[in-house]
Amino acid sequence: MKIGYACICLDPQFHFETCIQKFATESRLRNIIRANLATLQKLLEYNAGHSIRMYRLSSDLIPFGSSPVNTIPWLEEFAAQFQSLGDYVREHGMRVSLHPGQYCVINSPREEVVTRSIDELLYHASILEAMGLDATHKMILHVGGIYGDKQQAMQRFARVYRRLDPIIQKHLIIENDDRYYTIEDVLYLSAQLSIPVVFDNLHHAILPPALERSQLEWLWLVADTWKKEDGIMKIHFCQQDVKKRKGAHAMHIDADTFLEFIREREGLDMDIMLEVKDKNISAIKCRNLLEKTLQDAQAEWKRYRLLFLLDSTRLYEVWNTLMHSSCGIQSLDFYHVCEDIGRRVHTASDVLRMLQHVIQNMDWTQRTANLLLRAVTAYEAREKSLEQLLDTLLRACEREQRYDLYDAVLLLKTYEV
Repeated sequence: MKIGYACICLDPQFHFETCIQKFATESRLRNIIRANLATLQKLLEYNAGHSIRMYRLSSDLIPFGSSPVNTIPWLEEFAAQFQSLGDYVREHGMRVSLHPGQYCVINSPREEVVTRSIDELLYHASILEAMGLDATHKMILHVGGIYGDKQQAMQRFARVYRRLDPIIQKHLIIENDDRYYTIEDVLYLSAQLSIPVVFDNLHHAILPPALERSQLEWLWLVADTWKKEDGIMKIHFCQQDVKKRKGAHAMHIDADTFLEFIREREGLDMDIMLEVKDKNISAIKCRNLLEKTLQDAQAEWKRYRLLFLLDSTRLYEVWNTLMHSSCGIQSLDFYHVCEDIGRRVHTASDVLRMLQHVIQNMDWTQRTANLLLRAVTAYEAREKSLEQLLDTLLRACEREQRYDLYDAVLLLKTYEV
């Protein structure tokens, strides 16, 4: 079972560039493409180093990739780089995907929208082909809108699908959504077109089909849509952010909910794409949960240590000793503590205690130390919010290349302490 995340890695070392149309000169576009492909290579290496074997590539990898704005023959000019990326993916047993955006709608009644959508699909498929990847590497598409007549809209989808370029059909899979098309609808189209289906558990919870089946029964039906050349079934796993609108993804994956989902589907072979706001952080967490014990306890401790320090110095010291010991740390025990801390309310004095530790126990340059002390003073005087204070600390980490501390501060922000 592979676990992955989508597009953005929260580690500051990985930044994909883009530009607006006004500045999209050939020279600028070439520089961006070159930089983005180099960043993707480093990101794949990061993922491999953390046993993350699934990753969704950004649709913005090539700026204006499907638009006449980009006149560069980028497939030819960067063929060697794409091939090298594909070689790395295969050598490390990875599976990559793409997800064209919401404006890619092939069942639109407007032909110009369909034409642009097909161009967008061809762009995405061309990336996978340039990397030399087989049909197990997919691009995900929603069926689209209803336009007043759902049956006609589904028929339009089928008609357009049948005339798509074979390289698009090779990689395309369709997903149930949370507004119009249930898993039952998508399976109906799959039966007509012999196209694999990707199951999204949150979409399914929001928009269940009229036909009552257990989620496991639907998943077995979905698994049957995946042919041998498509690889094993790929699903999307996400949780609802209870503080936001229906369908909003949670900031973190809850450990117990994830493990219960896995247990209930024992015997069903699948790869899981996590759709979660903390991206690689939850991917590493879920990977560790599947392995039972923390695979790199000290690295994971560096990421979560400020959360413990925020809660209490005593808790921090106990777990600091544990995480540096030779005994295997049970993943579930560790993440239960992290989640409990994240749910607790912390005071300004907790924040100040944590920050004083960070300032006093790190070898900052004098300039940065003074900057942080001024920020703390401003926070105490209520001239700075906690978010502004943490942003100041993030900038300090980035300036002095303290990437492990950057990760720890960023994790604090995701818990909205």
